[in-house]
Amino acid sequence: MCNNKFVFVVCCLAAVTASASPLVKDGKPIGEFVLPAEATGAESFAANDVCGWIQKITGAEVPIVSKPSEQANTKVFVGTAFANVFPDDLKRLQGNDGFAVRRRGDNVYVFGSRPRGTLYGLYALLEKNSDLIFARPHADFGTVHGQSPDFELTETDFIDIPVFLNRRFGPNWPKHRPTGEWLLRNRDNTRDVRANYDGFMKLDLIEPYGTNFAVPIASHQDEHPEYFGYDPIKKSRRFVKHGEGTMCLSVPGLPAIWAQGLADDVARHEARFGRKVEHVRLGPGDNWFCCQCEECVAPLTLPDGTQLQCKDPDSIKDPLFRSTQIMMFINEAMETWQTLRPQTPIHVLAYIHFAEPPRVAPHPDLGIWFAPYPTSNLHFPLLDPRQPEPWRSRFAKWLTMTDRLGFYEYYEAKPSPQAFYAAANLRAVMQRPDHSNALIYAETSNDFGTDGIGNGEFGWDVGQMNLWVHTRLFWDPTQDVDALYRYYIKRTYREAAPQMLAYYDLIKTSWLSPDNDTFSSCHASIAGVYKGLIVERGLEKECMRLLTEAEAAAKHPHSKTMIRRMREQYEGFSKDMARLMVAHIQEIRGEADDFDSLQWEKPMVNDDFQLVTREGEEPPAFSSTKLQAAHDGESLHLRFRLEGPPAERAGRSASHTERWPQGDHVEFWLVEGRTRYVFAFNADGVQYDAKNLDRSWDSNWDLNVRSTSTGWEAIASIPLSTFSFAAGQPTNVRWFCTREIHQEGQPSKEVSCQGKPLYYRNFPIVIE
Repeated sequence: MCNNKFVFVVCCLAAVTASASPLVKDGKPIGEFVLPAEATGAESFAANDVCGWIQKITGAEVPIVSKPSEQANTKVFVGTAFANVFPDDLKRLQGNDGFAVRRRGDNVYVFGSRPRGTLYGLYALLEKNSDLIFARPHADFGTVHGQSPDFELTETDFIDIPVFLNRRFGPNWPKHRPTGEWLLRNRDNTRDVRANYDGFMKLDLIEPYGTNFAVPIASHQDEHPEYFGYDPIKKSRRFVKHGEGTMCLSVPGLPAIWAQGLADDVARHEARFGRKVEHVRLGPGDNWFCCQCEECVAPLTLPDGTQLQCKDPDSIKDPLFRSTQIMMFINEAMETWQTLRPQTPIHVLAYIHFAEPPRVAPHPDLGIWFAPYPTSNLHFPLLDPRQPEPWRSRFAKWLTMTDRLGFYEYYEAKPSPQAFYAAANLRAVMQRPDHSNALIYAETSNDFGTDGIGNGEFGWDVGQMNLWVHTRLFWDPTQDVDALYRYYIKRTYREAAPQMLAYYDLIKTSWLSPDNDTFSSCHASIAGVYKGLIVERGLEKECMRLLTEAEAAAKHPHSKTMIRRMREQYEGFSKDMARLMVAHIQEIRGEADDFDSLQWEKPMVNDDFQLVTREGEEPPAFSSTKLQAAHDGESLHLRFRLEGPPAERAGRSASHTERWPQGDHVEFWLVEGRTRYVFAFNADGVQYDAKNLDRSWDSNWDLNVRSTSTGWEAIASIPLSTFSFAAGQPTNVRWFCTREIHQEGQPSKEVSCQGKPLYYRNFPIVIE
C-alpha cells in the first residue's frame, strides 16, 4: 500500500514537471520566442513587449528569433503562420480578433486569425503564467508583478473569442503613450487618429472614420448655401465650423450628394494614412441646432402614410421629430452609399436629440451607437425601473428597432463599482442578432495630469479597478463581474488584498443596496459620488481604516503607492466637505478644558483655513488656524489652535456687560434653519454669545484661553441641549468659523474656513 502511494506521488510530480514549459531557470534564459520571417508589426510589438516584462520579472532576456534553434527547449511560436496544425481553432477564430494558445511537446503556439488576435494572445499568455497585472496606465507605478528567477509556462491550452468586435476607450486626448499601451494590453482594438494610437500604425488596429453629419457637404458652402441649416433668428445659414454644422434636410437630392461627399472624405482619409477604413462613425457633435426653414419644420410624411407634426423647432423640446427627420435622410442616403462603399458599414451616434428613437426604422445595414447622455444614471442599468426617464424607455425602444445596437458611454473614473451597470447593459445588447458588429465605446481620461471631466490621473486613483474590469467586459460581458473585481484586487494589491477586498465589499454592498439612490454620471463629481457611496452611508471611518491598514500591509511599492493615492484622494474629498466631525469621547468629560489632556489627540483636525477673498482662488493663510470638536453626551467641546503673530491684546473691560471681543478674535457660528448662533472670544478671554444677534440670550458656555509660544489657544464648552444635537443622529445644524487677526500698525486680516466670507457658505456637522 505504501509503495503504491509512493508511485502515485512520483507520477503526479512527474506530470506536474512535464506540464511546465520553462522559459527562464535560475535567472538564465532557456527558452525562446519564434517570430515568422516576415512578422507583422503587431506580432513583433507584442513579442518584444512580453519578453521585456519577463525580463523585469526574472532579470533574464529571453531571445526572440526568426528561425527556431536546434536546442531542445521551450519554443513559443508566434502568429498564424505557425498555426496550420490547429485547423479547428483557426476556423473558430476566423472573422474575429480572438486568440488561441496551444502546446505540442516543448512547443507553445500563440495565434489568432489576424495579427492583433496574436497580440492579445501573447498578453494572455503572460498574464496566465505570471502574477503580473497591468493595473492602470501610469508609467511610474501602473504595473504590478513579483520577482522570480524562474518563468514557466503552465497555462498553455486555451482559446478566447470576443463577444464584441469593435471595442474602444477614448478619446484620451491629448496623446499619452502609456495610456495607449495599457489599452492595447487590455484588448482595446480601434485606432483613433487624434489620440494615443497615432503612432501605432502597424498594429492591425481597426481604422475608423468619424465625422459630423454636415461635414461631408462642407465643400458646397460657397456654391450651395441652401444645403445648410437655416437660423430664423439670425436669418442666416449655419455652415460647418470647427468640425460641426447643420444640414437642411429638406433639399431634394441632398442625401445622394451627402453620401458621395462622405465617400470622398473616407477615400481622402485612406490616402492620408495608407489604411483601409473599416467603418464610419457619424454623429451630430455637441450641436443641438437643427434647420428651421419652413420645409424642415413642415410635417413629415412617414413610410406608412401617416404624418409626424413638428411640435417645436427646438430639438431639445421635440427630439422625436428631429430624430425621425435625420433617420429618414440617412436611410435615403444609404441607397447611394451602398453603391459606392458596400463593404464599409456606417454607425450612427444616437446622441442628444437623436438619442430619441425615431418613428421610422433604421436601414437594416445601419448600426446605432446609443449615447445615454447627459442625464442617465450610471448607478442603475438602463432597463432598471430606477433608471430615470427617458433613458429606460429609449434604450428599450432601440433594442426593438435595430439588430446592431452599440454604446457610446461615459465611464469616467468614479469610486463606485460601475461595472455592474456596464455588464447589465452590454448583456442586453447581446440579445440582438448582429450584436458582435456593434460599436462598443466609452470615454475615459488619460492616466496623466488632471485635465478633462475624468480628472486624469486623479480619477484613476479612485476608479482604476472599474476601468480594468470594463476592458474585460467589453471583450465578454457574460463574465462574473464580482469575480473580475476580486481577481483584479488580488493581483494588484497582493499582500494587502484582504483589506482591499474588505474595502471592495464595503463599497459594493453600499452601491448595490436598494435604498442607495446616489446619482452618478460623467459630469457627476467624484467627490459627490464618494459622498453618496461612503459618507452618507456612515462608512467613512471604516473605509479609511481599511485603506490605512491596506497601505501598511502592502509590500510591493506600486501596490502601496496606489493605495496611498486612493486614501489621499478620499481624505481630500473629506476635507473639501469641511464637515465638523464631533467625536464622541466619553472620557473627555472633566478634562475638556485641559489643554494638555490626551483626549484632545482623538478628534479630527479641521485646518483648511484661508485668507478671506472674493476674487477666485483663495490664497494660503499666513497663519495656522485649527479646530477640533468633541462631545461627551452633555457638552460640545471646541478646541482652537491659533498660531501667527502675537495677538493684539485688547484687555478685559471692567464692565460686566457682555460686549463684542476686540483685537485678535474668533467667531464660531452655528446655523439652524433661520436661527443663527454666534460664539465669539479673544485672546484675553472676553466672550460673547448671541442668538439671532440678541446678546441678552445666554447659553451658559465656558471658555478657557492661554498663550503659547506660537500664538494662543482656546477651549469652548457649550451645552448640547442648546441645539438639536443627539449622539449618532443626523442634524441640520451647520457651522462656520472666522478669525480676525489684528497686528499693530497694520490692517486687520480675516481668515475663515476655506476662505469663504461670512454668510457665503455654511458647512455640515456630524455628531458621532
